[in-house]
Amino acid sequence: MDAHEIRGVVVSVLTDIQSDSGRTVSDFSGDMCPMGGLDGFDSINCIEAAITLSGILGCDIQKDVALFTQDGHGRTMDEIVDDLCEIVGSSKQGV
Repeated sequence: MDAHEIRGVVVSVLTDIQSDSGRTVSDFSGDMCPMGGLDGFDSINCIEAAITLSGILGCDIQKDVALFTQDGHGRTMDEIVDDLCEIVGSSKQGV
């Protein structure tokens, strides 16, 4: 799975979380941070998104991986996708 496909999965998961919560869906540009950039998106939603992404991408997003926040700041969509590319790549090695 390439970065474009992974970005599409992330956008889909975040859109579903926002829609299911009755919140507006924003633009998912590369420099947008879901934490702070999406209406009402909080730490619980980060966990929900990480678990959902793990299942869809078939990889283990460990709790020590700061997917949506790092050092108290929101991470951009580009940073999130880059990390997922590394995680998916490493989880598929040797398969």
